[in-house]
Amino acid sequence: MTSCNTLPILVGYRREGTFAHLVNLQRSFGKEFRILDLHSVEHCEKLVLEHIPKGFRVEIDDDVFHFGHGAVFYRGFFRPSHQSARSALLARFIWELETGLQMLPASCLVMNRPEAGIGNASKARHVAELANCGFRMPSTLVSNRTDAVRACVAPNGAWINKGCSGVRTIAVAVGGPEAARLDMLDSCPTLFQQHVRGYDVRAHMVGASCIALRIESDRVDYRYAKRQGGSIRVSPVDIPTVEQFKAIEYMQRTGLEFAGFDFKVDASGTWWLLEANPMPGFEFFDQFAGDRIGSEVLRSLLANGPLPRRPVLSKPGDLFIEASRVPGVDRAD
Repeated sequence: MTSCNTLPILVGYRREGTFAHLVNLQRSFGKEFRILDLHSVEHCEKLVLEHIPKGFRVEIDDDVFHFGHGAVFYRGFFRPSHQSARSALLARFIWELETGLQMLPASCLVMNRPEAGIGNASKARHVAELANCGFRMPSTLVSNRTDAVRACVAPNGAWINKGCSGVRTIAVAVGGPEAARLDMLDSCPTLFQQHVRGYDVRAHMVGASCIALRIESDRVDYRYAKRQGGSIRVSPVDIPTVEQFKAIEYMQRTGLEFAGFDFKVDASGTWWLLEANPMPGFEFFDQFAGDRIGSEVLRSLLANGPLPRRPVLSKPGDLFIEASRVPGVDRAD
């Protein structure tokens, strides 16, 4: 019988889409997981978080959770309550919880530690981190100066704009209506990015395991295509091994065990990376991936060991480049 202290712990809001999907999926695994529902913090009568050697323990009424032995899946962004006092309690608890998760020993798999991939909260920093790993990135401008944006961004759909923080926003092509609002930039810095036309690819990386989907839509932001009266088509796809290596390098540099990478592939077949999500929502994608994303997450948590850091090659030649594709080198004698 597995000790309760070593069972994997899933932390999140039971009614939130991705977390609810993972909780439902774990029931079919035939393995035991502990579920820490952050909604329960808002209504509990007893709440204790105590730091102990090599970990910490949490008591929520009659439920006791020991952190430091079993693996942890963490999806714990702050969701305010309608009651200010309860919101303050939840915020303080999440702060203490994240401090504890960040300090857990390296031998304990945490998917993901709170500071992993934190650069995504500042898109300018995020773009630089990704470019340093070798990804091809669209031209990007983050500014609150109207004159600087007008000088670079033409209102002809060749650029998109979206938020420059980690908060979800809807990406839109910059046209006349958007250009008319540029005077508002002084109070709201915004990200403008070259509009890469082509199909989207969402690749979920669990360690070195990659589950990728091709997404075709007639809208700029496929996530909201149906809401906007558009269409969307999703199908499995393989991503180039070289892009997988870049993703793994980025995850190693930023401490991520699990991430979602958003690519664009243009008409010439060139792969562009838009961003990497350190807390990816994946229940939508799992509909088309046969639950492979959530299943890979759960299997990794049960193993509770270092995740593989080399991609699984579909054929040995994936690691080699044809000589004809290697650029010539000028030698100075």
